[in-house]
Amino acid sequence: MGRKLLTTDEAAERLRRPPETVRYWRHIGEGPPAAKIGRRVFYDEAELDAWIDSHFAAKQSADATNAGPNNRRSPKSESASDVSSP
Repeated sequence: MGRKLLTTDEAAERLRRPPETVRYWRHIGEGPPAAKIGRRVFYDEAELDAWIDSHFAAKQSADATNAGPNNRRSPKSESASDVSSP
């Protein structure tokens, strides 16, 4: 079975982002992997799905790390300007 290649517009639709954003991500090297074939840019469907999954995995890992009991915010402490002088 062959690969399913998506155009920039199709990849942008799956990512729910404007095509210009996907082009910019490719330009700065931050977006999903792409291949230029001739004058056109294509995104492999499986690689795009893996890129999306990796972002969800990274977010879930960060959320789990930050959810521990030691990461609670401490109550606001009084600063010198909050204390009235006699």
